[in-house]
This record gives sequence, structure tokens and C-alpha cells, in this order.
Amino acid sequence: MKKSVASFKKINTMKRIITNSFIVTLGMVALVACKKDEITIQKNDNVNWQIDNDIVNDDIRTRIGYDPRFEYALPATGVVESPMLTLEGFTITEKSTRNIEVKLSRPSAKDVKVSLAYDATLYDKVKDKHIGYELGEASLAEITTAEKTIAAGTTTTTFEIKVANKSDFRQKVILPFIIKASDNDNVKTMSGKDLFVVKIFPKGVTFQVANSNILKEAVVKDDGKTYMTDKEVGVVVTPSDVIPAAISLGLVRDNGLVTDTTNQTLAPNNIIATINKVDFKNIAKGTISFTLQNIETLTTKGKYVLPLKLMAYDASGTAHQVLDTPILVTIDVSSDGVPSDNEIRRIRNYTGSYISPSKYNFYTNYQSGHIYKMHDGDVMGNPWWIDASIQDDDQKPYVQVVFTEKTVINGIKIYQRTPYKRIQEMQVFASASSSEPYILQGIYSDTYNPSILILKFDKPIKTDELYIGYFKNSQNQYIDIHEMVFF
Repeated sequence: MKKSVASFKKINTMKRIITNSFIVTLGMVALVACKKDEITIQKNDNVNWQIDNDIVNDDIRTRIGYDPRFEYALPATGVVESPMLTLEGFTITEKSTRNIEVKLSRPSAKDVKVSLAYDATLYDKVKDKHIGYELGEASLAEITTAEKTIAAGTTTTTFEIKVANKSDFRQKVILPFIIKASDNDNVKTMSGKDLFVVKIFPKGVTFQVANSNILKEAVVKDDGKTYMTDKEVGVVVTPSDVIPAAISLGLVRDNGLVTDTTNQTLAPNNIIATINKVDFKNIAKGTISFTLQNIETLTTKGKYVLPLKLMAYDASGTAHQVLDTPILVTIDVSSDGVPSDNEIRRIRNYTGSYISPSKYNFYTNYQSGHIYKMHDGDVMGNPWWIDASIQDDDQKPYVQVVFTEKTVINGIKIYQRTPYKRIQEMQVFASASSSEPYILQGIYSDTYNPSILILKFDKPIKTDELYIGYFKNSQNQYIDIHEMVFF
């Protein structure tokens, strides 16, 4: 049955009544809540209003400590150290120069003048950061140019501070300086960050030598003559502080510095000529260099040591030893590093010492992800394997052994535990340097294949790189190597 028009009108009327009642109810609730809180709304027709000062003073400038509308002049550091230096045998009175950079927070559109001024009243603000330091007199530090200009579009300028050295100075003082900016209304200084201190205190000069033990290698060739490719020696010296006085450093031979002559021999006196002194005035780091000579006279294999001590010389040439640690130049004379006529032979056992595995690493062109297995110290573990059936010379498996330094190698020990998967033949090569070709050091070939294969060279090899390849196995195409070590 269809509903009449009157029925639809009745239903719509009821909906409107319910909706309006709901709105009225919400309005009454809101009025009750407002009455409870006693909130009133008033119209203000006064246009002469202003923001409360408390709100103004608590804006972003207060919160971050500065007004971002301006640029600020700041010191690049809060402390400039200028010690009063002492060095035994020297009287240092010259002025030391230090720099302090003043920078803007951002470039300014106009030039700005910045100046430095000693301000003793700042001492109370900074003394807690420098316990044990008293207020120093302004006369201790000289600002070469007290006012400078930071050009428009740039951000920095540098001031020079000079302090006259006093070797008898025993105080620990700080000199507070304030930074001021002028001639530019857009540049200000920031309270608490507009100062720095010059820190002055007594300090003894010390010296460090980066390479106090220097090794030089010489080789006795087949012709009986001794050769050394690099005869230059450089000793790098760093003073603890830049010394403003006239000072030179040099090296002097002192045989008394060597007490152990059992494993080494004093180098002959003619191994060096006169070592030139180096000027170290205002030098942060320097090198004393000289050239070894008469190397050909060292025909006997062994180690020869040249003991030196570091000396300082004043303007008059008077010498003073300034470093207790001796500087030792050791000349290691040995046979030709890589013999041209070497052989390799199998031996039954070896009881001597082995080269530490930390001194070398393996590289390969075959199953490189498994090469570590013959360098993990586990002679019974999983092996690195070789497919000896590969005939292509470019694809044949090889092992490259790279040592951390030139090492004397007498032989190789190989653990091959898997029966029928052992080395029947291989070749060993060595190179004197990365720029020189590999030289064959021996071919191992034997039908007897022990589980532990020990190979010894007829002549020791001194190298930092071996090449082992051309593996063969008539029993099976695969070879398992569990571990490889060197002696």
C-alpha cells in the first residue's frame, strides 16, 4: 500500500522537531558551561590598543639569545694559548705570534669595523673556566693592529697577537679581550660570546721524531758487489711548539748509543758525510736529510747500525742535545732478494720457526670465497680446492701470496689431508718489486704425495710477493689444500 502525501509531511515535520530540539539542547549545555566558568564576551571598540610588554619581551629573540635580524661579530675561538717557552741552553726572548679570527654570523651588505681591547673587568666572568690562572697584565700581549675592517660580502678578518717570550716566567695568567663592532648598524656583538682570553703559562720545549728506527736494505749481487737502490735518509722532527728564536737542528753520530753488538755491527765511519743542520726558527715540522755512502764496502752480509742523536744549535753554533731517544739507521745487507737460479725440493720435516700468518694474505682467481680456508689455522678443517683439469692458461688456478713487508722465505709447508686430491706438480715464482717481473724459484714434481708437503728453497727468497700456480694431479682433477704456511 502506498503512503499518502500527508503521511510524508508528518514524518518530515517530526524530523525537524527532533533536530531543532538537539540543537537547542547543545546550546543550553554551552550556556551552562560558560556560566560555570563565568566567561563573558565583550565588544571593544577602542582601536588604540597595543601588545603587552611581557609578550614582547618573551619573543623568539629572548628564547634563542639573539635577534636574528642582525649579523653578529664573534671570535672563532674562546682561548688563544701563547706559552712562555724554555729550552735548556737557550735564552728565548723573541716574540711569539698567534692569530685570532673574528667572523660574522653571515655576510653583511656593508663594511663593518671590528676591534679588540683588553678588558680586565671580564676576568670575573671567565675565571671559573680557567682554574689556577690569575689576571694577567695588558702589557704581556700586543695586538699588532687593534682595528680591522670586514669588507661587505665577506665574513672574516684575522688579528695578530704578539707575546714577548720570557724564559723565567713562572705565572699562569689569562688576558681577557672584548670584541667591538662599529660603523654598521646591522652588526652587533653578543653578550657572553664577544670575548676571548690569551692564555700564558710556562712550558718546556720537547721534540718528537716520527721515525727513530730506520731500516735500509742493501743486496749483495752475484758479482760480489753490494747495491742499495734508496740511499736517502730523512728524519722528521716535530717540536712541541714553534720556537721564535734562532735555532738549528742536526744529527750527530754517537757510537755509545749502541749497547747490543751481538746481532748487529756498527756501520763504518765513512758510511755518511757531514749532516747539514736545518733551520727550525718558526718551523712546526722539519726534516733532516742525508745520503748514505760507500755502501759497496759492506760486502759481508748482516746488519749494520748507524747511531745518531738529535742536537740543537744556538746562533753562536753551540750544541745542546735535545732528545734522549737515539735515532738508529739499520742497514740490512743480504743476498739478492730474488735469485735467478733457485730450486725447490721436498724435505721430510722442519722444526724451525714459521712466519706469522698475520704477515701475509692469499689472493686467487679460483673460488676466491673459499681461499680463507687455507689461512684459518685449522689443518683439519674444510679445504680450498683447485680444478687442476683447467687447461686455459688465463683460467688456470693460482695463489698470490702478499706479505706485509719484504720477508726472507726459506720454504713452504702445505697440509693436504684428502687422499688422491694432492699436489703432484706446481711452480713457485717471486718478484723483487711490483715493477719487476716474476722469476721462477722452483718446480715441484713428484709422484709421492704426502699429506703434509714440506718444500725448501735452495736459496732464501727476500720478497713481499709469491706466485704459486700450474697445479697438476694425475690421480684426480681436484686438489684440496687445507692450510699453507711459510718458514
